[in-house]
Amino acid sequence: MIKLRHAMHREPEFSNAEWKTQEQIRSILQRFGLEAVKVFRNTGLYFVIEGTASGPKRSIAARGDIDALPIQEARGSALSLAGRWHYECLRP
Repeated sequence: MIKLRHAMHREPEFSNAEWKTQEQIRSILQRFGLEAVKVFRNTGLYFVIEGTASGPKRSIAARGDIDALPIQEARGSALSLAGRWHYECLRP
């Protein structure tokens, strides 16, 4: 996951253009055995995990944003590229 995060920071992609990031995430999910990864709205991904326990069926949903925001990097971090856009983690 750390390698993926670093790759996303090195090569940021704007909304609806996250083709490299999408493929990296799909590859990781497939390595975890999730073969039925489907595309949603061009660059989104989703999959279904079905439990095997008896009783009522249960579902889990998770989501995350993978697009870069148009913010110029000024901190000079090891993940920044001079004059390039980057991923900004926004937390409440």
